[in-house]
Amino acid sequence: MNKNFIQHINIFLLIILLDQMTKFLFLNNNQFVMNSGMMFGSFSKTTPLIRISLISSGSIIFLIVYLAILYFLSDRLRSLKAGLSLLFGGALSNAIDKVYLNFVVDFIPISFGDYLFHANVSDVFQIIGVVIINYHLFFCQDDIWFPEDKRGRIFIYPKLQIIFAGKFFLISIASLLLISLFSFTYINIEFVNFSASMKVEYISLVLMLSTIFSLLIFIFGILLSHHFYGPIYKLNNFVKNKQWDNDFILREKDQFKQLEEIVVELKEAINKD
Repeated sequence: MNKNFIQHINIFLLIILLDQMTKFLFLNNNQFVMNSGMMFGSFSKTTPLIRISLISSGSIIFLIVYLAILYFLSDRLRSLKAGLSLLFGGALSNAIDKVYLNFVVDFIPISFGDYLFHANVSDVFQIIGVVIINYHLFFCQDDIWFPEDKRGRIFIYPKLQIIFAGKFFLISIASLLLISLFSFTYINIEFVNFSASMKVEYISLVLMLSTIFSLLIFIFGILLSHHFYGPIYKLNNFVKNKQWDNDFILREKDQFKQLEEIVVELKEAINKD
C-alpha cells in the first residue's frame, strides 16, 4: 500500500471526522434541522431494522467501491483522488447519521429567493468533490483513460478474465449468503416481533444487496484482471508488431514488472545479432 493511497484515505477519514465533530457541536447546542429523508424518499416506509440494514450494508459497498477506484487510478491523478475522497467521505458521514440517529444533521442555512434549505459540512465537501471530478472528466481525459496505451478495451482475453472475475463473484456471494443466514437466525431468535412480512422484507433486501455487491466484485475482478493479463497482452503485441525501437513500459499498477527487464535483455540480444 503506497504513500499516495494512504494520503487519500487520510483525507477521506478527515472529512468524516470534521463533519461528525461539527454535527456533534450543533446537536449539543440544539441548533440543527433534522433531515429524515432518503434518496428520492425510497425505503421511507420500511421498518427501522430493515432501513438500518440497508444503509449500513450499502455504505460498506460504497466504501469498497471507493477503495477499488482509489487503487486503480494512477498516482499522477492526485487531485482527482482527492475529489473522490471528498465525495465518498461526505456521503459516508451522512450515512453514519442515518444509521445512528435515523436522520441527517443539517445546520447550514442556504436560500435561493423564497426557497430555504439546510445542509452540513459533508454536503459542502461533496459539492467540491463533484466539481473536481467533473473537471477531470471533461478536461483531463487523457490522464484518466491512457490514450497512449491500446489496452482501452475491457476484455483483452475474455475467457480468462471472466474465469478470473467469476472466482471473486462466487466467493463473494457464498460468503454474503452465509453471513446473512447467521444474521437471519440471530434476528429471528432475538426479536419476538420479527413477523412474516419482516422476514420477507429482510430476505428480499439480503438477496438484492448480495447480488449488487457480488456484481460489483465481479466488475472489480475484471478490472483487476487487466493488471495480470494486460502485461501479457502488451508483450504479445510488442513482439508481434516488432516494436523493438520503442520502450516497453507497463502501467504503474501492472503485475509482472520484470517483463520490462526481460524485454530490455531481448532487445540487447537482438541488437548483438
